Amino acid sequence: MNKCCCICEKNMNEEKKPWMILNHEYNNQKVTYCCSYICSKRIEHVVGKYYSHKVINKEDFNMLFPILNDKNETDNFNLDIDYETIQDEIDEEERIFKMEEEFYDSCDGYSSEEFYE
Repeated sequence: MNKCCCICEKNMNEEKKPWMILNHEYNNQKVTYCCSYICSKRIEHVVGKYYSHKVINKEDFNMLFPILNDKNETDNFNLDIDYETIQDEIDEEERIFKMEEEFYDSCDGYSSEEFYE
């Protein structure tokens, strides 16, 4: 039986390997073939939304399936935190916020009519 892409129906011979092979019955075939990345973006219309468990050629994909990493995730974070600098920035933001509040509170006594007279 011919290998045929389930999306674009392109025939794939022995020279061209399918992009994705799924354990899903389609067009009287026991497996479903997808010829390219572009077609694979629309394959959920044929095999359903969650199909990763049906993929036969999993070794061809790095991103389709989770790759377990044994590294400790704290290696990615910089633990040299300067708490004093952070606190200074917070204090400065609070000071500016307080000044803005005082400014807007002092403007509440004026009405727009007085401004244009």
